[in-house]
This record gives sequence, C-alpha cells and structure tokens, in this order.
Amino acid sequence: MLRDSFYFGARSRQCIARNLVSDGLWRVAEALVLSDVLRGAMVVQYKTEIVEWSNAKIVDEKTEVHW
Repeated sequence: MLRDSFYFGARSRQCIARNLVSDGLWRVAEALVLSDVLRGAMVVQYKTEIVEWSNAKIVDEKTEVHW
C-alpha cells in the first residue's frame, strides 16, 4: 500500500484511484456470482498477472469475461 501513497499538502494520503478500482472489481465479482452466469465454467489459467493495478476503465458498467 505504501507504493500508492503520496504527499498532498502537509499530510500523506493514499491514491484514491486504487480504492475506486478495488470497489469496481468487487462489484463486478458480486454481479457475476449473483447472476450465476459462470455455472459450469472452467478455469483455464491458474492465476492472472496484473501489470498495472489501476490502469482500467469500465465503460457503461460492463465487463467482458472470456472463458
């Protein structure tokens, strides 16, 4: 978390973009679970490598999932 901290005025604050992205990811995950659209899907990759944490944009609140 210290990587995303920066000084603003006389105090240190955390980058708000990271919190916004985290919130968006949790909302997408919740929507996927509640809609049950992934029933029967199989994982094709063990883990996902994230290069840039907050380098994402959700247009029209839609996220494509390719399986």
